[in-house]
Amino acid sequence: MDFENRNLFGGGEAISVAVKRGARDPEPSVQIKFQDDKFGNPHGYSLEAFQDYIGPEKYSSDKDGEQNTNDIDTDNPLLTRRGLTFRLSTPIPQSILQRSGISASLERTNTRKGETESIASTTVQLGPYAKDLPSGNLRHSILTTITTGTRLLQSSMMKPYLAGTILARQIIPLVNNRNSSPVLQGMSSSSSSPLLAFRHSLTTSSPNLPRHEANAAGVSSRVRGYSSGSNGPISSSIVGTTELRVPFTVNKLKIGSGSLVLFADWLLALPKTGFESYSGSTSSTTSSLPSENKVTSSSSTDELRGGDNPLSSSTIIKKASIGMGLRKDFQGIPIKYDLSLTMDGKVGAFFGMGKDFDVL
Repeated sequence: MDFENRNLFGGGEAISVAVKRGARDPEPSVQIKFQDDKFGNPHGYSLEAFQDYIGPEKYSSDKDGEQNTNDIDTDNPLLTRRGLTFRLSTPIPQSILQRSGISASLERTNTRKGETESIASTTVQLGPYAKDLPSGNLRHSILTTITTGTRLLQSSMMKPYLAGTILARQIIPLVNNRNSSPVLQGMSSSSSSPLLAFRHSLTTSSPNLPRHEANAAGVSSRVRGYSSGSNGPISSSIVGTTELRVPFTVNKLKIGSGSLVLFADWLLALPKTGFESYSGSTSSTTSSLPSENKVTSSSSTDELRGGDNPLSSSTIIKKASIGMGLRKDFQGIPIKYDLSLTMDGKVGAFFGMGKDFDVL
């Protein structure tokens, strides 16, 4: 449920309220955001108060009927995070970089057993820097995000951390002639050219990355055909996507225009290990991923755990999938449907809403 007022005090101020709740979430996530056009740039600043449910999505019952989670910390999973975020758009002069942003956050997380952790962080966003290359109408963009912060545990121990992501996208039109031949029987090519699209991202972090940030990194590195939480918490990853997007128009059946997508996804990642309890002690844990999704150099349990340093782990999460999908707008709503085949030989289907990635 969303509500927005774009002229709160008559000067163009905007306030929005968003309430979301998953089918299995015991409580909703709430976000209240105030935005104003100040500081001499078109987007100004924003102040956001949030309460997010970040608990496990799946539960299983033991013999006694008690609910357990398959989160990496089954005894004491995270539940919620609450805090404030201040964002400033375009802090870098646009003569130097067209798009940039900086934000500062204060938040507190708590677990099922009532343990808490305070986190202060600052994030700098450089880009996306987009450019059209002269040859072949190729477009590409690069976005860099750097986050630095400090965790304050209940034991008053401070744990600084650092994380960064580089995201690159390329869009290559394959045909410039709008009157090209039909792409499929019964379908004529639309006014748009078939596109070859690439997206690659590199993410890395220091050992003290907060647990919910490691979980979020695992979800954002999802490969189609696998569940959103199958990666578990990760510390570093390289993710790649290649798509061939073929537009079509079906006039006889009054289906209209849309596009077929052939895709290939892949992932290499290091799991996050050695989570500290909020009292400051470290618990070495291993990911609960199936063994077929791991590449290990040794069967030694000690080597698999990897200690506090994720780069010392000999376990590598390895995933890949191929498939095809359909893209179609219904009443202005972009719909996507994908069928995929993973490297494990599993067939999956995904239905969702939203546009495919682009270079903007």
